Amino acid sequence: MVLLEPYCPLPLEVGTEESQLSSQHATNNWRNLLTLGCRDWDLAIRSNTEDLTKRSKELLHQIKEHEDVVAKKWSNVEVEVSRTKDEAKKQRQADQ
Repeated sequence: MVLLEPYCPLPLEVGTEESQLSSQHATNNWRNLLTLGCRDWDLAIRSNTEDLTKRSKELLHQIKEHEDVVAKKWSNVEVEVSRTKDEAKKQRQADQ
């Protein structure tokens, strides 16, 4: 994010009451930005990283659930392969 410093704040005596209020608001906002300390910037950055962390944790949870499903399927396949091998072995012995 790039913040540009205004060349000079608008004088309050110029324009209507609304433009004076707008000018004062803009000037005050700029002054507030200038007085932000490191902790305030860290807080702003941290809130974004907290969102990313939350999304990352949700994705990690989904991945772990998928991993459990795949592991269960793999286990079922191993059991099926073992059973098929045993049946084939018994069939060969019966044929002899």
